[in-house]
Amino acid sequence: MRIMRRGYSYENYKRAMELLNMGLGPTEVSRELDIPKSTVKGWIYEYKIPWLARWSPEPSKELAYVLGVLYGDGNLHLRRYCYDIELMVKDYEFAEVFSRAVAKVLNKKYRKPIWSKSHNRWRIYYSSKAFHQWFRKQSLDTLKQYIEHNRETVKYFLRGLYDSDGNNYRCKLIFLYNNDLKLLKHYPVSTEKVFRY
Repeated sequence: MRIMRRGYSYENYKRAMELLNMGLGPTEVSRELDIPKSTVKGWIYEYKIPWLARWSPEPSKELAYVLGVLYGDGNLHLRRYCYDIELMVKDYEFAEVFSRAVAKVLNKKYRKPIWSKSHNRWRIYYSSKAFHQWFRKQSLDTLKQYIEHNRETVKYFLRGLYDSDGNNYRCKLIFLYNNDLKLLKHYPVSTEKVFRY
């Protein structure tokens, strides 16, 4: 029989570190948080930091842009043990901008888009279990703190969304096509404010 390991959140890890910094020992922290003492010791010596604690969301224009793309052409994929954030598009520049934003958000090395012959598109992907699990639990309401953090984050979210699903007619009219009616109802108000220069 396979034993399932409990996945500890960033909040569990952060709280444990706070208690340790207050002077509590590993045994006391273990009892307080109902976390095995061996796990707490692993966190102290930083050789077994929980995967969810390796990344936590911080409001930024790059995160807002990534969120905009994920509400459009971007995808999350789970392949075996790979938790991928992926974009496949015909526009190389779009793939490159997305790659730079994801690399900054995840604090990873930048990857150049690669051409996928089977899909006839530029492909970019990064793996992050923490980001993948975090985003899967979010809704448009819970993401507002990252999207509407300031004017810049709103602008970059809309840029990601319009890079994905936007279109223009002879540079006179801008269109946005998306399946999420709530998204379309909420953000055109922001669009008018953000794009008025």
